[in-house]
Amino acid sequence: MKHRCWLGHTLDFVSNRLFISEERIGRLEMSIKSLLFQIFRDKLNLVHVRALAGVVGQIISLQSVLGKIVSRMSRYMYKCNLTQASWNALVKVSPEAVAE
Repeated sequence: MKHRCWLGHTLDFVSNRLFISEERIGRLEMSIKSLLFQIFRDKLNLVHVRALAGVVGQIISLQSVLGKIVSRMSRYMYKCNLTQASWNALVKVSPEAVAE
């Protein structure tokens, strides 16, 4: 038992390292592409809070592997989510958040 997959992470017991699984990376890429499609489809850059929060959550969950840089590099997306009170509301995605 040199490798073990758990919660989208691959634990390597030989080198004592933690990796992100390819499946998880693929899901995140698809979520980001879908969100960007929604943003650029709407000329006002409006998306549902739930969609943006889903992508932010997937990115933040990588912090155990990538470190605290994840929080700093997704702060504008997180800030966009804070502007709405309802999960079903639309939120304007700032140019800084799109760049992230």
